[in-house]
Amino acid sequence: MPRPPAGPEERKRRRRRAALLGTAAALVAAGLLISSAWLLRDAMDGNRGRDRDFSVSASGTPDPADPRASASGAAAADGDASPDGSGAAAGSGTSGTSDAPSASAEGAAAEPTAPQVRGYSGVSVDAENSVSLSDGRSRKPSEGDIGFSCARAGCELESDTSVFVRMYGEPGATYDDCRLFTAHAKSHSLPLAAASAGTEICVRHRNGDIALLVVQVKSTAMPDLGFVMADLTVWRAEKG
Repeated sequence: MPRPPAGPEERKRRRRRAALLGTAAALVAAGLLISSAWLLRDAMDGNRGRDRDFSVSASGTPDPADPRASASGAAAADGDASPDGSGAAAGSGTSGTSDAPSASAEGAAAEPTAPQVRGYSGVSVDAENSVSLSDGRSRKPSEGDIGFSCARAGCELESDTSVFVRMYGEPGATYDDCRLFTAHAKSHSLPLAAASAGTEICVRHRNGDIALLVVQVKSTAMPDLGFVMADLTVWRAEKG
């Protein structure tokens, strides 16, 4: 007897059943693929492990991945370190500290001591007074180190104990400048015709003292009343 045609409900049930069967088949296939992949990975890892074991046994070198090798390496490093933690190798006969003097100590010992400096403001020299480099005080013309004279055509500074060098250029001469420029100076006098306020004059005493004379006021229009007022800086020579 022929089967009556399926109704709408029957067709829906058949489609749902077919869909469920297809989904189940897909899940089974996916599971099989995943299982195959894991089996393949395990096989490859096993082959790599055997290859590594073979290479390690052939070379005699511990495997870094082996925890036992790491532990033995750390123990060996601890055994090589000195007991006091100084970082010196055992039995080497050297310690972690050096007995050599530090470079800073050597540099400090090698540096020369800076000369003593003295400053005197407003010292004045004229026909009746000279100035001493030892204390910056006025002396009789024959007793001081820097004197003043207008006996010649023009007024000038003069000295029996020191030599003079006038400094040119930017103001601010230093001890090193004066020491350098007076090293071979021979003149015991310095004309004042071109000198003015701010003129710098380096002086070297025969005992090694270096001085800088900075003119503040110069009056030479009337030689009998002429004078020079200046600021004086003296660097004492180191006495042996």
